[in-house]
Amino acid sequence: MRGVIVVAVLLATQLSLSSAPIPKKLKAKSVAEQLIGNWRLTSKDIRYKFTIEYKADGELEFRRQYPNQTLKYTGTYNIDAPSTENPLGSITWKIKEGNRERGETSKITKLNDTYLTFVDPEGLIEEFERE
Repeated sequence: MRGVIVVAVLLATQLSLSSAPIPKKLKAKSVAEQLIGNWRLTSKDIRYKFTIEYKADGELEFRRQYPNQTLKYTGTYNIDAPSTENPLGSITWKIKEGNRERGETSKITKLNDTYLTFVDPEGLIEEFERE
């Protein structure tokens, strides 16, 4: 009787394992895909909340949130290809602030589902967390 139970358990285990789907190999997200979304600057040196929203179509929105108002600036961005000295590539952005246009190219030094870090042209490190 014990032998019959062992065989039945082994058979049931084999059937359940053989019917389980084979996991698909996950494709790694590109830098552009990882960047899409809302990011909050984590610096304690600013007196307002600063966020950037990167959109899939290459547009972005900067938001400065003060207690009594929120200022929004829209613009565009593109991701420059990675290189041996810069494995994550860099980002070039441009926004309009009133009648003035400004922008820069920053090196991406860290990017994952939670954190984003840039080094701007002056060497300033800007750290963000995903919202």
